[in-house]
Amino acid sequence: MRSAYSILFLFFFSGLGSLSAGVYEDVEKAARYLDEWQLEDAYALTERLLRENPNEPQVWVMAARVQHARGEHLSALSLLRAAQKEGLRGIEGFGRLIEGPAKYMPFFQTLETEHFKIRYLNKDEIVAVYAQDVLEKAYQRIGRALDFLPAEKSEKIAVEILPNTRALAEATGLRVSEIEASGTIAVCKYHRLMVISPLAAINGYDWASTLAHEFTHLVISKRTKNKIPIWLHEAIAKYFESLWSGQAGEALSPFGEKLLKEATEKRDWITFDQMHPSMAKLPTQKDAALAFAEVFSVVEFLEKRYGRGVMAKILRFVGQGKSVDHALKTATQLNIKTLEVKWRKYLEKRKFTIKPGAVARPIRFVESQDDNSIEESALEAMPERRVHEYSRLGEMLEMRNHFKAAVVEYEKAYAFGGKSYASLVYRLAKIYRKQGMHERAEKIVEQGLLLHQDSTDLLILAGRIALDAQNYEQALRIYEKSRYQNPFNPEIHSALSHLYGKKSLETLAEREKHFLALSSRPRIQSQFSLPEVGQGEAFLSVITPSWRSFRFDAAEAQSAPAFLMPVVAGKHSVEYVNHLGQVRTREVEIKADETKVLLLD
Repeated sequence: MRSAYSILFLFFFSGLGSLSAGVYEDVEKAARYLDEWQLEDAYALTERLLRENPNEPQVWVMAARVQHARGEHLSALSLLRAAQKEGLRGIEGFGRLIEGPAKYMPFFQTLETEHFKIRYLNKDEIVAVYAQDVLEKAYQRIGRALDFLPAEKSEKIAVEILPNTRALAEATGLRVSEIEASGTIAVCKYHRLMVISPLAAINGYDWASTLAHEFTHLVISKRTKNKIPIWLHEAIAKYFESLWSGQAGEALSPFGEKLLKEATEKRDWITFDQMHPSMAKLPTQKDAALAFAEVFSVVEFLEKRYGRGVMAKILRFVGQGKSVDHALKTATQLNIKTLEVKWRKYLEKRKFTIKPGAVARPIRFVESQDDNSIEESALEAMPERRVHEYSRLGEMLEMRNHFKAAVVEYEKAYAFGGKSYASLVYRLAKIYRKQGMHERAEKIVEQGLLLHQDSTDLLILAGRIALDAQNYEQALRIYEKSRYQNPFNPEIHSALSHLYGKKSLETLAEREKHFLALSSRPRIQSQFSLPEVGQGEAFLSVITPSWRSFRFDAAEAQSAPAFLMPVVAGKHSVEYVNHLGQVRTREVEIKADETKVLLLD
């Protein structure tokens, strides 16, 4: 089904009528490629279109769409502004989607791997460096499991680590309120992976599996030409996200398992229709958690009943042009309606592993990013009265160094269901360790992590306990795991630097020392804004081979194609890389009031 965005785009062009029939057909074809997530084909076609029709504003807009998908937002902005300057209307909505990420482009730094280009801001260098390994493992393991490697045509996948919820909203068209209500921290859209920095959440979040989840969405979209309904999209992504570091099917949290059991007993599920058009639009984080648990179990059912590889078959059939119903029937003899019936019967017989004390741990976003490594115990609300009262009394006694008395009060709180609260488990285990009761501390932390795998505090405390016992291999595993939750806690890098040093891994030890210094500093608070349009006596447009970057008058490199750049009349130089990969310089003279297009080869 063609998206409303693409329908509007094509309607806009059909209403202009200024393009020749052949060019219009190619523009429509390029738009269809993008809608089907075939970016490489759209890029190749639009690059030719622009070289052959460099004075057509409608082609500029198509090129802007391609550059937006490639993560080249300043080039996209240049093309769109040029089209608007020529009088094109009706593209303001698209302009806002470009402007959101474009204002970060002058500040972004980029790390490139074999298949990804990762853009980040200052302190997020830590996330970007770790993300290289995460993404490449996801690429190989998830891509092979679903029988599709999406970046084999040399176009690297754009990944953007955005600073906060507002940046994600601006880049995706979602509302900040929707993002915060549903706990959305990443989106795969417009052929890009967009993820909020762990700095934007108190004690971070499981950002590594989140990246793997969003990458899986990209695999699905490209493999099926964007023909998969959202519930099945999310089902496959949720089930396979854990494959980057372990086995598929390990992503269901204890709380998700509990919600799924309760929904099954009550026969009160969130329907597939309610999940449309996005999980991010569900009203609460609890609703989103149940929806993800439901769709996870759909794939669990299919994989168990029809064998490993069944999802890859379904995706392949859809990519070949079959409907989802037809693909399901070909692979499983079920259609969507009968699948839903069989799946619910499967849930009624499914064995649920319920861990007492499993509760929601909603993502809590922060306004200030100067320090997001505050202990959870200082922040977590405890609505159970007795748990709250005993815990509060324990904290007051601990603050007055009455540690034995504090232990008594914490143990009372824990006895009344305190295991549901990661903060209380952490407080009790920490004071056990302080009092020399290491075995008790280790045991309670192990139990706590069964319920709260995403608690940075518990992970770090487990690392401390392992170091106390001089179990350096276990400590290394724990601290390495904790960086995938909150890589900005300085203790993680201090410990890793020490542990890598003990193993004579000097390069890794030095990297962690750098990260320790970086994590200890506040984020640089830049004023992000769109580049201002300069003044000039003439205008220059530059189209380079394969849209590689160029330098104008030896200034910093800028993305191409760039259109209607204001310049001073006179002689200028443009340095670029030609189609043979050689650096070349072209001299160009521009007269006052002249508009010139420079086609480079």
